[in-house]
Amino acid sequence: MKSHPSMSFITLLVIFSLLCVNFVVGILLSVSYTRKVNQLTADVNIAVNDGMYEGEINLLVPEGLKVFVMEYQLGIIDEKDDMIQVFSQSVNSEVRRLKVSFPVRKHMQNWKISGFVNVKVKYWWIEKFMTLRF
Repeated sequence: MKSHPSMSFITLLVIFSLLCVNFVVGILLSVSYTRKVNQLTADVNIAVNDGMYEGEINLLVPEGLKVFVMEYQLGIIDEKDDMIQVFSQSVNSEVRRLKVSFPVRKHMQNWKISGFVNVKVKYWWIEKFMTLRF
């Protein structure tokens, strides 16, 4: 039995329409994902208290994103831009606030904190590993 020519056209039209819808949804999701990922930031507050560096790293996560912290590293830098001390820890969990506490080896007047947080970002089915530097 032969299929009717208009039936083949309708089938092709349906397939083409589904491809177009899939393409448009992919573009809209990609634009939304990019906008949300660009809003993801880390706020770091660390101070010297009784011979310890203490504070927290707060991840400011836009609504709809799932962020899993893999690890973080903090470096203490002196006034000559020399790395004095490095502290790092693996976390691997979905947290937005990390408490930080580690001993001071050398007290400095003009110290700076530099570092990064490695995260896995998930939005719908899109998943990406990225680094937030501070």
